[in-house]
Amino acid sequence: MITRDDIEKWTYLADIEVNQIDKDVELLIGCDAPQILEPLELRRSRYGGPYATKAIFGWAINGPLGRSASLEHTTNFVEAVDAKLESQFKNFCDLEFNGTDYYNRRALSKDDQRALELMKGSVKLKHSHYEVALPWKRNPPNLPNNRVLAGRRLNFLKKRLDKDPKLLKNYSDYINDILKKGYARKVPEPKINQKHGKVWYLPHHPVFHLQKPDKTRVVFDCSI
Repeated sequence: MITRDDIEKWTYLADIEVNQIDKDVELLIGCDAPQILEPLELRRSRYGGPYATKAIFGWAINGPLGRSASLEHTTNFVEAVDAKLESQFKNFCDLEFNGTDYYNRRALSKDDQRALELMKGSVKLKHSHYEVALPWKRNPPNLPNNRVLAGRRLNFLKKRLDKDPKLLKNYSDYINDILKKGYARKVPEPKINQKHGKVWYLPHHPVFHLQKPDKTRVVFDCSI
């Protein structure tokens, strides 16, 4: 830690006040915050001694201190921050972090914007519950043909089920259950190889809960 004795060795730094601060480091300031690190005043090095820079938080001493026991170069902040400056810095961080969060957000695509508008326009309260219309039930977007990718995923799943009879049974029971409840239905034979109109394939795979290893849940992957 730099002391007043270190400063007084160098007459060109003698008027800089040194405050002894015994605190843990709680914040590291990187080069991505140039407004904080920008020098407001500079005391150039003389006689091979350290130089000093004053920034928004106070003075920093950089370079050799001339101690006989060590020739290491050090950097130390030597001025405490008053309450007003601390408040200004907090406001600065709030503005910076909010701005960074805003500009890092991914912009919505035209399809996303359209879906959001459709959902906002269809929200209504019905029997104490909110109801939202399905955005692509009418006039769906033009989706690329993903049959090849979905078929590849299905082949991987088949190999996995063939190796695990218990998983195969649980998986079959789950699919049969959603068919029985009407959540899904088999595609009619004439439409299996349909290449026009509203055609989209949803790969699916099993997931498990660590506390319920015997229960199999099927997830349909809508991301491809």
